Amino acid sequence: MVGAAAAGAQPAATEAATGAGAGAGADRVTVAVAAGGPGQGRIDWRALADRAPDLVLTLGDLISPPSAGGRDDPVAAVAQAYDRLGRTRDFRRLVAQVPMLAMWGGREYGAADLGRALPFRAEAKRLFLDFHAHLPDDTLRARPGLFYAATLGAPGRRVQILMLDTQWFRDPWAVAADGRVAADPGAERRLLGDLQWAWLDRRLAEPAQVRLLVSTLPVLPRDLAGARWAAMPAARLRLAHSLRASGAQGVVLVSAGPGFGAFYGHDGALGYPLVEMMIGPMRQASDHRATDPRARAENTAPGAPPAGPLRRSPALTGAQLGLVTVDWPAGQVTLTLDPLDGDGAEPVRRTLSLADLSVGR
Repeated sequence: MVGAAAAGAQPAATEAATGAGAGAGADRVTVAVAAGGPGQGRIDWRALADRAPDLVLTLGDLISPPSAGGRDDPVAAVAQAYDRLGRTRDFRRLVAQVPMLAMWGGREYGAADLGRALPFRAEAKRLFLDFHAHLPDDTLRARPGLFYAATLGAPGRRVQILMLDTQWFRDPWAVAADGRVAADPGAERRLLGDLQWAWLDRRLAEPAQVRLLVSTLPVLPRDLAGARWAAMPAARLRLAHSLRASGAQGVVLVSAGPGFGAFYGHDGALGYPLVEMMIGPMRQASDHRATDPRARAENTAPGAPPAGPLRRSPALTGAQLGLVTVDWPAGQVTLTLDPLDGDGAEPVRRTLSLADLSVGR
């Protein structure tokens, strides 16, 4: 039944949003981040639970892709996919044990490329909220979009989580002749929408020592194929201006990557270094993605990961998840790309000093 799997996490997630739940008063707080990714492979929910995080963030594409017949009734196909996920034993155990915050990807939305032009987006939103009934913002059903915020911890040790919705308000992607997402420099192109931009500005003015700005699309990279902020450069520039103008400290970008994970950085973006942890999928892409034109609009980049000028680490391929660990006594935030394949790959880490994540430091 849709919603049954997530219902057990409701009290803990609500407490986390008010600062009274997971991580409150603790010297260390760990947030696990997972993106389903393309393909049809199984997601190892048990591995996620084994990390014993205080909170789980999911960045979409958790449900299985619809069958060919699902194109005739896409809403029913999405509902059936939720039902399959809700009957997955390890997923049910995870949400019963750990608070979870979720954002939709292209599969949950119903189409990866249409954005606000999707004709059944209201139905897709209803299905998402029915399934993820534990989300902390009780205004989500009454207003457009799915953006929302949560906090962990008490004043002085507060982690703010800003979940951006890159589906509801976005103009459809410009598409190149080969079917891939193309960059569109038009200043009028919308990604977040005015309502969400205003909300983001207000939230950035709230007190917090660490802010996880969470996007289902890569933000800093300019050299990736597939859906990305750089495909709408005016929106990407506006985000940089909003972050800089707010004077907000402790901003760390967290995003879902196109088939691999890596760290990106922009040293002068905010008056302090801006770091992005781009997380690869928990499931790996299947071979059909190289030839299926319907898949090309999704956030995927077949082939070797590009080493662009803003990349600050080796790329991690294979199934993986992200970990954000805040160590308050040490004054550090450790970001980890944690491999799950068991093939001997080493985790990729980046440790940031809280003292360095503020303007003028």
